Formats: sequence, C-alpha cells, structure tokens
Amino acid sequence: MLMTLSGLEQRIKSTALKKGTRANFIGYTDDFVVTCASKEVLENDIKPLIDAFEEA
Repeated sequence: MLMTLSGLEQRIKSTALKKGTRANFIGYTDDFVVTCASKEVLENDIKPLIDAFEEA
C-alpha cells in the first residue's frame, strides 16, 4: 500500500505547487496525514483529489 500512497503523495504535492503553496504528506502503512499551508487549497483541491483516489 505504501507504494500506492507514494503516487498520491506526488499528486498532492504537485497540486499544491501549482496553486502556489506547500503540502506535507506523512504516510505509514495504510494511513496518511496531509497538511497544507493554505486551508482553501486543502479543502478545494487536495481533499477532492484524495476522495477520487480512495474511490479508484
């Protein structure tokens, strides 16, 4: 699962950079935490990305 989360980590960081902010991803086994310098980017861009990832 960690390799799969690695792909998610890259997508989250890439999305944050495109929006001009930073995001941190901490993954362990099948759990993860995401923090972001911008609450708006986290809610509007990164959370939907995570939701889509979980549905796939």
